[in-house]
Amino acid sequence: MSNVLLTKQVVSEDEKLDPDFKTKWLDALRSGEYSQAGGFLRTDFGFCCLGVACDVLNADGWWRNSGAFGRIYDWANAEGGVHDNEVSGGLPFIDNKIAGYLANTNDRGASFEEIADWIEENL
Repeated sequence: MSNVLLTKQVVSEDEKLDPDFKTKWLDALRSGEYSQAGGFLRTDFGFCCLGVACDVLNADGWWRNSGAFGRIYDWANAEGGVHDNEVSGGLPFIDNKIAGYLANTNDRGASFEEIADWIEENL
């Protein structure tokens, strides 16, 4: 267990995740198939918890960013909406405030298992 404090959040019904997507995201976070990294949705070293969600939505949507020596990836959702490599909100599956909270929690060292538990309880 990390020392990162995950706090209960009160979220509105419109901030709740689609149940099918939520199940797939939780399964992916808990699968052990993703290396965890921070600061970006995806790098050569691993994924942010939000990058795992992007991969669940559209695993074929990644391409190497031309900057940062090609170690970072950008992502596009299935509808063609493009998101830069930074975990900055504006993702199609989650409220921006909650995305920021999860990204910060990921970057402060909470494990994917801890994050999955939080998502399961709060979203």
